[in-house]
Amino acid sequence: MATGYIKVQDFEKFISDLEAETEMITQVLKGDTKYMRKFISNLQVPTYDMFQHYYFQDVLSMLSRKYIGHRYVIEYLQKLEDLS
Repeated sequence: MATGYIKVQDFEKFISDLEAETEMITQVLKGDTKYMRKFISNLQVPTYDMFQHYYFQDVLSMLSRKYIGHRYVIEYLQKLEDLS
């Protein structure tokens, strides 16, 4: 049954799958637990049900914000490089 929530214990697997299948993750995590946990904590996704779940829409919003910010920096740097 779909609830819209992701269990905290399943989140690292979700991020690993997302990294493997999309360009949404802009850092190279490759299953490194230390980097994975740092990446997840930097997303600052709120938790629910006494720290047991993430709401999928919150996850998507935070990942999108991180990706768009990253893409903006890359495009800005490319424009600067083109001006040189």
